[in-house]
Amino acid sequence: MATTRILTLQGTIDSSNRVFRTGVAYTPRSTAFILDGLVRPLTGYTESDPSVGEITTDVAPVPGDTLQLFFLDVVTPPAPTPARLTGTISTQRLRGVVRAPVVPRLVGVVRGK
Repeated sequence: MATTRILTLQGTIDSSNRVFRTGVAYTPRSTAFILDGLVRPLTGYTESDPSVGEITTDVAPVPGDTLQLFFLDVVTPPAPTPARLTGTISTQRLRGVVRAPVVPRLVGVVRGK
């Protein structure tokens, strides 16, 4: 599940730099730029590279400005949990565990009585 975050943007505030980073990736189109405490959802900036947490402001901030970004974290799906299987082939009872990644082939040992 994605979590919301507000981070101070990293980068030089010198009246000419317009590229800033959060230091972590964010979910595209989930951001709101905050300039000196005022929220600017999807205005005043572009999401230049979500994979590295980068935005580009429309106007270069001046020394003394505070830049923050509100966003959703990038969600990495959890690894599948191994599932326990029990079944019967003919009259033989088999037990086992399936672990991810599942290879499309049958691997195992079948023992008789």
